[in-house]
Parts: sequence; C-alpha cells; structure tokens
Amino acid sequence: MKKFYISIATIILSFLLFFGGLVAGKTIYNKPTREVLIGYDNTNYPGQIDYRKKITDIKDQWTIDNLQQIFMGSKQIEFENITRAKPDVHIKIKSPKAFVTLTHSDIWFNEEGALIKIGEDDYRTINIGDAAAIKKMIDYKSP
Repeated sequence: MKKFYISIATIILSFLLFFGGLVAGKTIYNKPTREVLIGYDNTNYPGQIDYRKKITDIKDQWTIDNLQQIFMGSKQIEFENITRAKPDVHIKIKSPKAFVTLTHSDIWFNEEGALIKIGEDDYRTINIGDAAAIKKMIDYKSP
C-alpha cells in the first residue's frame, strides 16, 4: 500500500512540476518577436503617420508570415514614377525584442495590384490577388 501512495505522489509531483514550468515559460517568454504596424497619413498634420493597428506574432503569426512572403515574392522593378504623392498605407515590421525596425514599406494600391516601396530605393510590384490579400490582412480602410 505504501508503494501505491508513493507512486501517486510521484505522478502528482511530476504534473505539478510540468504545469509550473509551463506557466513560468508562458509568463517569461510571452513577448512578441515580430510585430506589424499599419499606418495612414494624418490629414491634419502633413508628414505624420498614425499607426492605427498592431499585429503581433503571438496574436496572429499567419498574417505576419504571409505579409513577409508577399513582400519577398514581389517583383523588383526600376524606379516607378508615382502619380500619387502619399501612399495608401504604411506597413512597418519590427522586432520588439531587438528594438529594431526590420522593414518600412509604403504601399500604393492600383488597378494592377500594388506598388510597394521598401526602404529608400527598392520598388516592387504585386498582383491583384496579393494586393487584395494585404488589404484583407490589415483591414485596409480606403481614405
């Protein structure tokens, strides 16, 4: 009978240690490694970008991965003469743990898809399907 109680106590102790470690791990390591900020130009203050939405990899890993895949799969082009001065949306991908911005992109949506400016001199295009996917992922609101 004594072996039975020792076995039960061992099993209960094992579960307590496991769940204690699980809770501690979730508490300590529950910080996002990537976040996407969705911004629009402020109509009252030219040059100011208002970031209205934040998506983290903890809340929505799928969206962050798909945005990065669309950016990586976009077609690089030479400088594009942009007819509209202000982009439709600004997307910033950051690493909060490293305190660094990974990419800052300006996006102009058009009838062929979208034009993306990544950084200063990197212009890219995406098709209509990818542009529609981005609009849906970021809950795009047309100005």
